[in-house]
Amino acid sequence: MCAAFITPGLPATSTAPAARLSAAASRRRPSVISVGRGSRRGAPPSPVMETVSFEKIDDVLDTPTTKIGKYALTLSIAGSTSSLVRKETLASAKKTIKAPGFRPGVIPPFMRASIQEFILTECLQTEIARAVDEAGLLPCEGDASAPEFVVPIKQMNKAFEPGKPFEFSVEVALMAKEAEGGGAAAAEGASEGAAADAAVDVDAVADAGAAAEAAPAGGATPAVAAAEEAT
Repeated sequence: MCAAFITPGLPATSTAPAARLSAAASRRRPSVISVGRGSRRGAPPSPVMETVSFEKIDDVLDTPTTKIGKYALTLSIAGSTSSLVRKETLASAKKTIKAPGFRPGVIPPFMRASIQEFILTECLQTEIARAVDEAGLLPCEGDASAPEFVVPIKQMNKAFEPGKPFEFSVEVALMAKEAEGGGAAAAEGASEGAAADAAVDVDAVADAGAAAEAAPAGGATPAVAAAEEAT
């Protein structure tokens, strides 16, 4: 159900950022963020990030082996962080993007909104991953556990300016780390218990076989009857 973080961080993607931007621009689809994937550049130093608030608002699942809660986070992206992401993204895009009618290295105006959204998405991923990791929690897998932004990314992108601090709020399902080991221990215990039960059954059948050989013809011994019931 859950896996180590998404972020927390989100798994790094192998696709070049410029190639992803080019594909995103052609499809004109909104960006998607999944907690558990870390930024391809790695998280910036912690002093440039800030967790404004981190609060548990609901229990999703609470068992001896699995504890999942829904959390409300308000986080702040530092201007220095978004500036760095913008610089690296533009440098990569200029080397890769080739648009008809534009010289190599020139980013077409129709791609600027997609690039801006890509930069915002990278910053959101990195900041969520950092905050969840610092809280000692793990991300969950599946569409149901995807981050739910209070303000949609498309709308946030209109107010987002790389180089300036940017605050956002998100709700996400997260799992307690201690529950991860508890689940494995419980599964191991259940497996050992099943093996012990199987050994008892085998012994009972073996005893019944020996008793059957010694039993007089025409009647079953109590041991044979017990073995038949066991099997």
